[in-house]
Amino acid sequence: MTSGPVLYSHSLARWPSTTCGTDQVSHRAKRERRRNHASCEDGSVRDDELPWPVEAGSLETLEQHVRGFFKGHSIDEVSFDIGPIHERLLPFTILRVGPGPRIGLWVYCTLGASAARSDDHGWEFMVIAPEQDEQHHETLTMTAFYHAGPEHQRLGLGHTVPIGKPWVKGSSCDHLLVSLPYTFGPDLEKCTLPDGHAQILWLLPITETERRFKAEHGLDALEDIFEDNGIEYWNPLRRTLT
Repeated sequence: MTSGPVLYSHSLARWPSTTCGTDQVSHRAKRERRRNHASCEDGSVRDDELPWPVEAGSLETLEQHVRGFFKGHSIDEVSFDIGPIHERLLPFTILRVGPGPRIGLWVYCTLGASAARSDDHGWEFMVIAPEQDEQHHETLTMTAFYHAGPEHQRLGLGHTVPIGKPWVKGSSCDHLLVSLPYTFGPDLEKCTLPDGHAQILWLLPITETERRFKAEHGLDALEDIFEDNGIEYWNPLRRTLT
């Protein structure tokens, strides 16, 4: 894996090129759906046109989509303003969703990463967490910054993102696996925009040992282990499963 640019100096030091995600629910039954989405991983970037242009109404549509799905939850707009995110994505923010009828956990979702797209397809990213923590603002901002860079940095299903530190304090998970949001299904995942469509992908925390297992044995083998052991994706202190 090759190193990427230096970003936010007090947190992630380097971003390597990505490898290949997983999910929480029924991996075997949904692999075909994941493979059907593989063509969405081919992004293109125009370095001379940064920050990425945003079509009028796209962010409003996306925000309404997320807020509508999480109706009954408290939802705040937050940001992490330290670092160069606005050099690539402007505007960019994060929706912080409190526990509610959909899920008794916190959900953080980017708003603006989908400006970096392939043709008419863009991507947003979400994290599911047991507690409110500003660290997730930083993690999502850095993920979006990396994603919106040169084409070889475009993230897609099955890619692995190194965090460089535990995703929350005390956790052994220091990588993120890019997955479909199986916890919520396609009603959240897919959003039609005025100028195309956006796909919301889930960043699932995994350990370095699990990442190495995937590299050696393949994604399907890792998913089998997650499913057979009932991975507690919400638990920052979960044991590694490989």
